[in-house]
Parts: sequence; C-alpha cells; structure tokens
Amino acid sequence: MYKNDVIGEIRFKKINNDLHEIGIVLKDDRYKNRGIGSIAIEKAIVYAKNVLKINRLEASILLNNKRSQHVFEKNGFECIKEDDTFTYFYKKLQ
Repeated sequence: MYKNDVIGEIRFKKINNDLHEIGIVLKDDRYKNRGIGSIAIEKAIVYAKNVLKINRLEASILLNNKRSQHVFEKNGFECIKEDDTFTYFYKKLQ
C-alpha cells in the first residue's frame, strides 16, 4: 500500500427509517482486484448493523460495473432488478 493515499470511500444514504443505500468507490486503480472492496463492504455491513442499527441495505450499481456487482454478491446482496442503467441489490441485515 502507498502511505497516506486515499484508497476510496464508502457511503450510507438514508432512504427511510429502516432502509439505507450503500455505495463504494475505489479511487485508485492500484487497489482494484486485491479484495479491498470486499473487505470494506464486509466491515461496513457490520458497522451498519451494530453501530447504525440499520435493518436493510440496498445498492444501485451501473450495469457495466461487473467488479462492483461481484463484490456485493460476495457479501450476500441479492440482485432484485435491473433497468437500462443500474442493477439493484438488496440485503437484509440479521
């Protein structure tokens, strides 16, 4: 890893009282395909459940972003629909 570099970001966006959207961006290609996104989403799910007390998460991912779709599927998100631009994923937090 490169010291003091910003790798990326994860965000939560409130949709309603028990449903939030999660998103991830890796800002530097040097960090892609190394499992960092999967680890980050895994830790964000734990944080959302235990600290933020979120019950459900959704993610909308560009159709052509297969890497990101794989990261969410790997972390237990299910594809719920697609439109012309996005694939939508959902996960209920137990």
